[in-house]
Amino acid sequence: MDQPIPAGARRPPTRPRRGSHTGGRRRSAGLGLALLGSAPFAVCDAAAQSPRSSADIIASAPDGDWRTLDAENTLYLDLPGGRVILELAPWAASRHVGNIKALVRGGYFDGGAVRRSQDNYVAQWGLRPLAEGETLPSSIASAIPPEFDAPADGLSFTALPDADVYAPQTGFVGGFPTGRDPDSDRVWIAHCYGTVGVARTNDPNSGSGRELYAVTGHAPR
Repeated sequence: MDQPIPAGARRPPTRPRRGSHTGGRRRSAGLGLALLGSAPFAVCDAAAQSPRSSADIIASAPDGDWRTLDAENTLYLDLPGGRVILELAPWAASRHVGNIKALVRGGYFDGGAVRRSQDNYVAQWGLRPLAEGETLPSSIASAIPPEFDAPADGLSFTALPDADVYAPQTGFVGGFPTGRDPDSDRVWIAHCYGTVGVARTNDPNSGSGRELYAVTGHAPR
């Protein structure tokens, strides 16, 4: 079965070198005392200010924080449990998006199945089985070279102030969580929870959009 490969994966930095054996022990001991001394205050503060859930933040968002989806790049995935709305990003992977649209318009996802749903990993689905003798039109590619990143030119990138070891910069492009390398001026969609990607084998050139997955786990996969 096709396996999802994170788009635009970046190698995390190496762990910092430890100091001398004796010095390291002294610093650790001091830190332990500081943590023990502040623990009661941290517990009280956490109890007084519990973090807001994602649902709370979404429910309280003003109308100005929302935007209308582009119908040309919006897909409906109807499942027995309800409808899932997907938004495509042609600026990030134009050839894959074009292939997915052709498959949808041809009805090849109708009657398809969810191949697997693995918590803290992905939910993956694909095309319906082709009938005997049936083939896909030649206009639909069977494999597309990877589009792991894209030029940042012309894109409005809103950077987050927080540091992230998986990308030089992180932020949003058109509402999509995005990583950016200012040196190469390239961007890529981050594997955050709910992001949809193209499944492929170990061969990076094997993806086509016939198998898709949604991330259901920790972002740095």
